[in-house]
Amino acid sequence: MARVTDAEVRVIIPNTSIADLTPFIAVASLQVDAIAEGCAASLSDDQLKNVELYLSAHLVALSDQTVALKSEKFENAENVYQTGTFGEGVLSTNFGQTANALSNGCLSQAQKPQAQVCFA
Repeated sequence: MARVTDAEVRVIIPNTSIADLTPFIAVASLQVDAIAEGCAASLSDDQLKNVELYLSAHLVALSDQTVALKSEKFENAENVYQTGTFGEGVLSTNFGQTANALSNGCLSQAQKPQAQVCFA
């Protein structure tokens, strides 16, 4: 069950043009549930809620370019967007970086492929 609401996510990311943030919150909730059973097991419910809040905003930002608008000119129509160049995955937006920091790095750790050993 989600820890955050649409209204709470909109406080963090108020300029989104997406009408319903529920799908993003649902995905973030599943990811936070997964890390809560492992790497983030020591985090409190309030800490997990904050991770979910910023992870939801991260997912919205990836889907809505208007969120990443850095500047806009009127004459000669120029738009400049912030793109995800900070890092890969959860590190590609400020919101994702915050979520990762709040999770003590568990989100970025969860994105790494698991090592497998195969014996022939």
